[in-house]
Amino acid sequence: MKGSFKLNWLIEQFTNLKLIKLNFKTLRNPCAFYIGSFLKLFPSFKNKIITLRFKDGKQIKVYDFMSFYIYSEIFIDKCYDIHLNTQSPIIVDVGANTGYFALRMKQLYPDAKIICFEPYPPCIDQLTETININELNSVEIKKMAVSDKTEKSKLYIHPTNIGGHSIFSENVSVNYVDIESITLSDVLEMIEPNKKCNLLKLDCEGAEYPIIKSMTSSYKKNFEHVIYEPTYDSYNIDDLNNHFKAIGYKVKAQQSLYHAFNDKISS
Repeated sequence: MKGSFKLNWLIEQFTNLKLIKLNFKTLRNPCAFYIGSFLKLFPSFKNKIITLRFKDGKQIKVYDFMSFYIYSEIFIDKCYDIHLNTQSPIIVDVGANTGYFALRMKQLYPDAKIICFEPYPPCIDQLTETININELNSVEIKKMAVSDKTEKSKLYIHPTNIGGHSIFSENVSVNYVDIESITLSDVLEMIEPNKKCNLLKLDCEGAEYPIIKSMTSSYKKNFEHVIYEPTYDSYNIDDLNNHFKAIGYKVKAQQSLYHAFNDKISS
């Protein structure tokens, strides 16, 4: 996230009355959001940890500016909120990052079982913290990535964006950590026998392309809903959405995301 984008985004947060009302409705301490996000513009406050407390008693620790942006997407814009046909869904979170999505799903579906895939150690630490401080049960962490192959690979570390690490070096940097990747077929083996994944969330900085392209029509019965965040500069979005349609899903835009769902299931 470039400096000009940060500033423009922050101005929107401070001046948009609708967003201000939503933050006050969502948080016990909305001033922590405004003061904290402003302070994070300055390098001298890089190491300051901001705690955002929700009206329902849950909380998140914010370590960097980008996490304020992610918080706003998930808890204010509610970009991942969808209706599932069960109150105890199985949710697979690919690119779990620091756990904000998992927390939001637990707010919506307290009895959900969530499997979080996150390969980057600092994110794993914060993901673990989010789970522990909120006493989230039935949330499991898998310290690995998901792709179209079961293999060892490299995760290239974005220098400023905690949500921007990618297996594609040209999109990020030359710095990397070695990680393990597994396939969706491997993921299904981790789910209880005769159970299916009610929601597959993909936010993995380009890796969603090979993951989705590896899906065949047989996956439709295993993954009821798929929500993915596209990486616009890496591939043709229509190519992915047409692939979903070809294997029997319907697809619709959901804010900045795309939602594919089994055509025999209500969206």
